[in-house]
Amino acid sequence: MKLLPNDDVKSITVEEVKKIHPVGEVIWGASSRGRASRARKELGWEPAGESIDNSMTELLEKEVKSLDTTPGHAAVAAGDA
Repeated sequence: MKLLPNDDVKSITVEEVKKIHPVGEVIWGASSRGRASRARKELGWEPAGESIDNSMTELLEKEVKSLDTTPGHAAVAAGDA
């Protein structure tokens, strides 16, 4: 699935970020990765659901469809797309 026409990255200034989100300059780019190591060790917890890596394509396809940015299968089959 190719959602973007190219791999170009556009940078924006802090002032532009503030216009988009009130605290964007604080949270944008503040990537965080959490691990449940304490829950595993202390509580014996293990994840039960499907990995997000495995379902990412499906999630993206649903999001694209909900935004109505690409024609669905029925439209393509009907020749409307």
